[in-house]
Amino acid sequence: MKRGPIELYVGLFAMAGLAILAFFTLKVGSGSLGRQYSEPRTVSFVQATGVEVRTPVRLAGVKVGEVGAIRIEDRRAKLTLMVRPDVFVPADTRAEIRTQGLIGETYIQLTPGTSNTPLGPGQEFTNVGEPTDLDALVNNLAGVGDNLKAITDSLRNVIARDQTESDLKEIVANVRGLTAGLKEIVYHSGGRIDTVLTNLDQMTGGARDMIGENREDIHALIVSFRHVSEQLDQLIAANRGNVDASMASVKDATDKLNQTLGSTSSIMEKIDKGEGTVGKLISDEALGNKMGDSLDSLGDLLGSPRRLQVQFGYRGEYLSSADEAKSYTSIKVQPRRDRYYLLELVSNPLIRVSDSTTVEETTVDGNPPFVTGPPPYHYTTTTKKVNAKDDNLQFNAEIAQRIDDLVVRGGIIESTGGVGIDYLLFDDRLKVGMDFFDFAPDDRDTFNLKLGARFEFYPNLYVLGGMDDVLNDRTPYKTGRSPFFGAGFTFTDDDLKTLILKAPTPSF
Repeated sequence: MKRGPIELYVGLFAMAGLAILAFFTLKVGSGSLGRQYSEPRTVSFVQATGVEVRTPVRLAGVKVGEVGAIRIEDRRAKLTLMVRPDVFVPADTRAEIRTQGLIGETYIQLTPGTSNTPLGPGQEFTNVGEPTDLDALVNNLAGVGDNLKAITDSLRNVIARDQTESDLKEIVANVRGLTAGLKEIVYHSGGRIDTVLTNLDQMTGGARDMIGENREDIHALIVSFRHVSEQLDQLIAANRGNVDASMASVKDATDKLNQTLGSTSSIMEKIDKGEGTVGKLISDEALGNKMGDSLDSLGDLLGSPRRLQVQFGYRGEYLSSADEAKSYTSIKVQPRRDRYYLLELVSNPLIRVSDSTTVEETTVDGNPPFVTGPPPYHYTTTTKKVNAKDDNLQFNAEIAQRIDDLVVRGGIIESTGGVGIDYLLFDDRLKVGMDFFDFAPDDRDTFNLKLGARFEFYPNLYVLGGMDDVLNDRTPYKTGRSPFFGAGFTFTDDDLKTLILKAPTPSF
């Protein structure tokens, strides 16, 4: 039988329907149907329980993307979130895993921050909220339930005993008798009951932990408490009069204390108003300052002889460029740690232009000018320098003030006016300093600048070195720049006293 064209049309229609169905199935499966999630961003969690590929990504409750991929990186779950390109995601957006209810759908919640900078495609969320482990939470709750069950079992076992029940009834009866005495005590105690209740609250907290561990001892404790309560009841009944007398004594002592506090308050008010000698001393700032200055002056006056120290010393300096040596003999008077006076005698062998004289000589044909002879006469004038120094002694006289580790000096340096600055290091064992003097020179271009350092390698013994006359050049006719090095020693009046006391006494 030959089939007609209608069967052909039915077959083509079925094939077209299958093709359309397959097309939409692929579209839905690949996520290309409807909105496109084309911008990837990454986020890392310690754990991502319940999260799978295509888990929704929501922002303000609205789905704006889905999880595109999940992988393990550095022992963490790293998720790739595919987000709609038309959604603005701030750089400080918080990403966290949430569920709708306890067992609802798992999704990634994005909570926008306040930043105006977007989190671009391919970037990672830095503000991450780690998910709560529900299994651990359930396990903790189960442990709490087990502890509560153990406590209730212990209480039930204790209370279920017949002897315990009778003991409890007897305790209730004794407590009823105590309430009458306690009522009167509370009446006299006032607010002390709050302190007692606080202490009882702390005690009950400790008793709750002790019940499970000391169940066997509770019965004996209850029996002992019963005997104590009976004795306490008898004691209160027998000493009610003593209790009243004690409360009266306490009240009398309280009244006296109040009177004492009132007197003290009155005295303090007078002092605050500046009344009386003490009040004037405290309220008058000028008077207080004067008294403080007077005490300081008295302290300095009384303490000066004790602090005064005299130091003797000697040092030598070899000037290498001049091939000469200078020596210093010094006396240092130090009344306080931050001030001293220095006197030094300096032996300076350097020749200075100020110590020489320029002499002009005129000759006539090689003869003195007063010699006459037949003309013509030939006059010749020559100039020469003659050393005119008489001695090499100079002196230093300086006053110094110490400010922390800095020492400022001033006075006479090498018989001319000058100033100096020293800096002390390593408990004053190392001294670095400079001297400025001879500000009106006639034998150099500018003033004398001397740089030096001194190191005390052993108590009272030191070495030194530096550069003398740094700013001037040396010529055959004038002093100038020259490196120097040397050594020296010091000793104090206390050292001299010790040496004299320890010296052997001569015998005759």
